[in-house]
Amino acid sequence: IIFVKWNKKLLMNLKRVKLDLMLSLDKLLNGNLCSKQFKTALERSKGKVGIDLGANFGVYTELLAQHCDFVHAFEPEPNVVKKLKKTLADYKNVQIHEVAACTKDCKIKLFHRNEFNKHTLEGCQGSSTFSQKNNVNPEDYIFAQGINFLEFLENLDCEVGIIKMDIEGGEVDLLELMLERDDLLEKIDFIFVETHEKKIPNQLKRVRSLRAKALKLKRPRINLYWD
Repeated sequence: IIFVKWNKKLLMNLKRVKLDLMLSLDKLLNGNLCSKQFKTALERSKGKVGIDLGANFGVYTELLAQHCDFVHAFEPEPNVVKKLKKTLADYKNVQIHEVAACTKDCKIKLFHRNEFNKHTLEGCQGSSTFSQKNNVNPEDYIFAQGINFLEFLENLDCEVGIIKMDIEGGEVDLLELMLERDDLLEKIDFIFVETHEKKIPNQLKRVRSLRAKALKLKRPRINLYWD
């Protein structure tokens, strides 16, 4: 009995070491090659739709608009949206959605950063739906609208070349559900995700699990080292 238990424990440790090595290699490759992969994804997105979740001031939305047939940009922070609209004013193939990408339709609290200042561009970035994010003020928030992004994808009758996802902690809940939906994944080529486990430490285990699952996928290609 002791021998069997010892073998099971050894096997579990070996699996954990193997996963650690795979994730380390994944970080080495995808982390260092993220910019190159994004450029490749842009080149392959002609005739397809691009989606920018957490569009911020539109730097990457603009790149998507220059390569994709049409782009959906999601940004819930009103002070940021003002600049986003100016950035994208000349692009007729972009639709700005002033909502947060969530797992369901809902009203959300959008927590501002500790250094929030609506009067400066730098100061109004980085709002999050997570009050436990270590750089936000849990007492300084606004209410915003969240939409069911999975349902949004369901209703898209076209192929998606790229999804860029930087939603300040909300990416974990969303990706966990997306990875259960083969019908949604099969219409997407590339997903680039910025994770926030350094600022939301209790997400670390779930982020590692997502990275392990992403390694097994042939489509879409998912890079969880966007920064």
